[in-house]
Order: sequence, then C-alpha cells, then structure tokens
Amino acid sequence: MAYQVDKFNGTFLTSVEDGTIDTTTDIRFVGKNYAGYGEVQNENFLHLLENFSNTTSPPKAIAGQIWYDSGNKKLKFYDGTKFKSASGAETSATAPGGLGTGDFWWDTSAKQLYAWDGSQFILIGPEASPDLGTSGVAAQVVKDTGNTNHSILKILAGGKTVAIISQTAFTLNSSVNPIDDFTLIKKGITLANTDANGISASDYVYWGTASNSLRLGGLLAADYVTKASVNFNTTVFFDDEAQFLVISKTCVYGYRQVMILRLTVC
Repeated sequence: MAYQVDKFNGTFLTSVEDGTIDTTTDIRFVGKNYAGYGEVQNENFLHLLENFSNTTSPPKAIAGQIWYDSGNKKLKFYDGTKFKSASGAETSATAPGGLGTGDFWWDTSAKQLYAWDGSQFILIGPEASPDLGTSGVAAQVVKDTGNTNHSILKILAGGKTVAIISQTAFTLNSSVNPIDDFTLIKKGITLANTDANGISASDYVYWGTASNSLRLGGLLAADYVTKASVNFNTTVFFDDEAQFLVISKTCVYGYRQVMILRLTVC
C-alpha cells in the first residue's frame, strides 16, 4: 500500500508506491518492501551530511534545501526559485536577480562590492576597476622639500590625480612622495600641470563659470563700458582726488571713430 510524504508545513509532496524508489526530490524515498533499501537510505543520510556537495546545484531542490557549492566553497540555500548564498556575497560577473534588501553582490569582473537596496545596486567599493583605475577623493599626508608633513585631498579620475586640495601652500617633495604632474601645491585647489604663476596646461582647466569670474573689482561685467556701448556727446569729468580725467567728445575721422583722453592736473 502506498504511503504519503508531506512537507514540514503539512502540504502534500508525493506518494510512494510499494517496492519502488520515489525520485521527486534529491532525497530518494523508499517504498515498502523495496529490496535494496539499505544502500538508498544510507546514501540519503550521506547526502544530507555533506549538504549535496558538488560544483553544480541539486537538480530537484525544494524551498529551504541547503547545498554546499564546492566550486566556490560557499553554503547556499534554495529560496523556492534559486540558490542564494547563506553568508557573504553573491559572486558573479553580471548582476544577479532575486536578491533581498541588504544582500551583497561581488562583481568578479570589476572586483567591486555592491549592496541591493530593494530597487537598485549601490556601490560599496572600492571606487576602482581593473580597466579604468580609481576614481574618487583620497586623503594623503605628503612631505614638502623641507620634509614637513602636509595633509591633502587628491581628486582622482580613472587612476589619475587631476587636482589637489590643500590648506597650505608648499613645494612637493617629489623624491619622497611623487605625484605625477604636481610640484607646487597652492592653498585651495591646484590642478595638474599648474605652473608657478597659477596657470594650468590646456588639458587641465576649469570648465563652467565661477561666481567671481563675473566680476572685476567687485563690479559685474554689465557695470562696465564696453566697445560701442556708450556715445559721449559732451566733455565728461571724472574726479580722482586732485586730478581730473577728461574724456573728450568722440570725433569722427574718416570712417574711424576715436575717443580723445586728456589728463589734466588741477
């Protein structure tokens, strides 16, 4: 007479006929009066003991089953859909699916660790890849030519230091702590290949507009007289302490307009 096998939660799994071996799962169920029951039963115990140790996952896994992935030396469990690492991170060259919030993934291609926040992967680090190099901000203590220590922040992109932030100005000791394309470190931000006059090479420049670059002497560019923007019809006097700067009326000579400037002392 066949007997019924139920899961721990009480749901039906399979029915085992007399004198047969049921292979519904990775553990074989022995029917009544099966002649070779001893070998089957003992192998079942062994497979449980070793957690189905193999380089490939058990083919008939059920939710909650544990498998030792001998290829990656990791203990995994079946969640009803796939085998997941019981500890540590998922390891693969491509992003895995079916992760829970907080699960880790080690990208074997880029050699970076990610965490799943429930909707996307968040990079934990390192901020580098074998092909592109490190990108980010790194703190470092360096020595100047007098062997005095200075604390700096290096801004790196693709393994290259493109700028240094420093609280002090100094000359880098390149024999002790060289940084490519940096010698004179200024207070504030210094770009790579910046000379003693504060001019950087054309391949390392600021792009965009800084707020103070819109002003000269604190005044906006719109406050200044520009070419062809003002026409003086009379003589104008500008008082500068005891002197007067006289700008004469614009005169026309042929096709060219000129403005006559005259400085008189009172």
